[in-house]
Parts: sequence; structure tokens; C-alpha cells
Amino acid sequence: MAPMTIDDYTWPPQDNGDKLPWPSPPPGRFLPVSLPNWDPTKIVSLDTQAVGAGHGGTIPQLSRVTLVDYRGQIMFDLWIRPQSPVTGPPRNQTMAPEGVEALGFEEVQSLVGEVLEDKVIVGHSLWESLSILGLSHPASLTRDVELYWPFRLRLGTREHVRLASLVWHFMRRHIQRARIDSLENARAQIDLYRSVEREWEGYLQHNLWPCVLPPERWARCYT
Repeated sequence: MAPMTIDDYTWPPQDNGDKLPWPSPPPGRFLPVSLPNWDPTKIVSLDTQAVGAGHGGTIPQLSRVTLVDYRGQIMFDLWIRPQSPVTGPPRNQTMAPEGVEALGFEEVQSLVGEVLEDKVIVGHSLWESLSILGLSHPASLTRDVELYWPFRLRLGTREHVRLASLVWHFMRRHIQRARIDSLENARAQIDLYRSVEREWEGYLQHNLWPCVLPPERWARCYT
């Protein structure tokens, strides 16, 4: 049997703020006792950080990429040498700590791309990380907590919700209090996903895709 693609699923309403025809699933309906063929070793959480280049630091370039596994254990936490001069306010720049080796962009892109192949990627606004890495990924193998419609329904919003807000509302945990940290973010993302994993995968087992569309201009990040 061919792998499922994004077009094989029924999508939630994308316009006018309509609610899902299947909002939060009734107990037991979309919550399978087990997840057949579900392999946690195939699940990773991805987050990246950037520094600014160009006029006023308006062009992002990759400075750090973090991958953690299903349990939040570090797979990669790599720093990248800037490809262009870093500009913009110093307070907004995240550079490799002193004494930590920074790798070239192409090397990191190749390493991360190889690890992500055939993996389910958990993230928040995943198109940002995929874009800055110059990678694309099958949409059906993404679990973007920013796009997960049941989260938005429970918060009563149709708008973008920051990762820190999701983590606070659903896990009562503070993140990003002092600074942005891709390792902290990656672990928070996988924790959020795991908190609704059976619900999310239950939707998919019923051929229901429980996420809104990513911004159209980032369609190139998905296959």
C-alpha cells in the first residue's frame, strides 16, 4: 500500500473561522487503545535559530539547529557559521558560544536532511525551520503544533499562537523567559505533541487532517 499523502485526508474548514465538524473528539471515538505501526523512533522535534544579514539584519541566516527525539533527548544541537556578515541589533543575534565549533551551512544542511528523511517532524511554524535550512518535507509527515486546530479551538482563536503561549496554556510551563533557545523550544514542542498524541493520531487514523494550512507562500517547504 502506498504511503498516505496530505491529499488523502479530509481537511478542516480553512475559511471564515468555521469550527471543525469534529472538534475535540468524544471520549474513545478517536482515541485508539493502541497506535498500530506507530514507531516513536521515527518522531523528531526540530527548531532553529537565526541571525540577521543584509540591510538592518532583515535577512535571516541559520545560526543554530536543534533536533531532539521523542523523549526530548538531543540528537543534534549544532551551531552554524554565518554565510554573510551579521547585521542588525546585537541583542537579537544568537551566535555560537565561545569555544564551540560552528559548522558550515552545507554540512549542517546535509546532516539534518539525512536524519529527517522518512521521519515525522514535530515543530512550531515548521516552514520557518525548513525554509532556513533549504529543505522540504512531506506534509503528511509533519506535526505542527502551531497549526493544530483543536489547540486553537480550545483557546478560542483562529490566529497564530506563539509556542510560549501554547506551552503555558496547555502545560502550565514557562519557556523563553530570558531568551530564545532552540533546545528548549524543541523539547517544548515534543512535549506538547505527546500531550495530545493519541488524539492527533486518532484523527489521522480516521483520515481527518486536524491542522490548518501553512501560509501559502511557504508551500515550497512541503511535498
